[in-house]
Amino acid sequence: MAYYDLKEHGGRIDQVKAILRNKDLDFAFIYYDEFNVGNGWYLTGWCPQFESGAVLVPRDGRPLILGGPESEPFAIQDSAIKETRNLPVFMVPDEEYPNATIISFNDLFQEISKDQKIRRVGMVGLDQMPVSVYRQILDSFAGVELVDMTDDFLQLRYHKSAWEREQARTAFGMGWQSYQKMAAAVHLGARGHDVAAAG
Repeated sequence: MAYYDLKEHGGRIDQVKAILRNKDLDFAFIYYDEFNVGNGWYLTGWCPQFESGAVLVPRDGRPLILGGPESEPFAIQDSAIKETRNLPVFMVPDEEYPNATIISFNDLFQEISKDQKIRRVGMVGLDQMPVSVYRQILDSFAGVELVDMTDDFLQLRYHKSAWEREQARTAFGMGWQSYQKMAAAVHLGARGHDVAAAG
């Protein structure tokens, strides 16, 4: 089960859209991988187990998850963002997925630009993404200005909402209660699993 609150999720998407409006950007491309999973988690309440990916947030409209077909069913089931697109650059190499719909960055660009001209895209995680991903974006988004908005996005993550602070308080409270139970169970001859079970 995913860990997110629908109101919190909607507020985070709205904050990203506010950055897009303030910076005159058409979309945000938020890259994540196993080392930067928080960038994706922040907007989806979910993270893939198998591959890297991105969240695409338009200034107007619904966001998309960009990833590989390995994680698509799990994203649809658990993520706050249900609409997905599979791209080869995010797939596990040398695997075949005959039932998956797989598109290129060029296909994606054609899709997102069919109703509006894309001029400027805000990028999050440019310094973390592999060169292969960056080159495909450059080639497919020809004529589009890529603007680094990583710092603006990270500021959203740094400043915790009331909901996030409440989650932290609850988690620390549960941890403290568990610690007290475990400390009381420690005695000469106590087994580690018995102490752990007490907590």
